[in-house]
Amino acid sequence: MNNLKLQTGHILNRAQYYKNIASDIQKAGYQDPSEDHGDRRQIEIWDYIQNNNLSVRFEQNYDFADRLYDVSEIGNNPLITNAQCRAHRHDASKVKELHERFYLVGEKQKRPSIGMEFDNIFYPAVGNHRAFAHVQGQTEGKQLESPAIIVGEYDVSTGRPISKDHLRVHMHKISIKSNKQTGDETEKESVEDLTIQLKVAYELEKEINEELSSFD
Repeated sequence: MNNLKLQTGHILNRAQYYKNIASDIQKAGYQDPSEDHGDRRQIEIWDYIQNNNLSVRFEQNYDFADRLYDVSEIGNNPLITNAQCRAHRHDASKVKELHERFYLVGEKQKRPSIGMEFDNIFYPAVGNHRAFAHVQGQTEGKQLESPAIIVGEYDVSTGRPISKDHLRVHMHKISIKSNKQTGDETEKESVEDLTIQLKVAYELEKEINEELSSFD
């Protein structure tokens, strides 16, 4: 049986581990990522997380204001480049629109942002603009659920931490799946977007596979 040992020492079936978390997300009022009705990319991302034994931590009220990366670092921080695979990584008008929908209109958010933490800073590979909408709302002192899914804090099959280089590869691959052109609430990918994805993927793979360094 494929079991994992949680930090509490409790032995849990690996499949049940992911099922329980997906159930918690659904009970909190969000789409179940394992069978999302409306966005097939979410299912692909959840499958990727499971297939790569990435741990999952769901927080219903994440502190985006203190933990989200600084937008001024875009273009200078390689972790942002890894997490955001579009050529244009930040759209202030989209953030404003989502802030109004969540905080002024009262629209219920369908899906939590998904990302990884490096040195206690959150880098969303999914739902980047949603995260910044919550930064604005929290900075204004408004109380609203601000869901986040933090993945990759450890390998659930071994219980061991995942190296930063490998985690960056996972983050980039999840980002690519998030921006995949499926017609599900996403903008069409440009040639520039795809070029950046390939370039970043190659650079990341070189860091964990020295043989690639000799490739032209």
